[in-house]
Amino acid sequence: MNSLFVGIDVSSKNNVTYLMKPDGSKYSSFSVQNNLGGAKLMSEKIVSALEAMQISDVVIGLEATSIYGDGLVCALREDGRLG
Repeated sequence: MNSLFVGIDVSSKNNVTYLMKPDGSKYSSFSVQNNLGGAKLMSEKIVSALEAMQISDVVIGLEATSIYGDGLVCALREDGRLG
């Protein structure tokens, strides 16, 4: 499977994100605020990584932390570039 893997640690204030290449090595990690602006920035960074590595598939996983990830999930699902 030639996918970019994205792991997200969700909290009430920030979302820490880890991007992993298909071979399992680290591509990057970063933190964004847990709000719509942060979700948009995260999406932009994911799309940029996909383009840089010329990969079309992405697998996103995040921890279930009460309701704190709900807005993020909705924002990422609605972003047509990640579809």
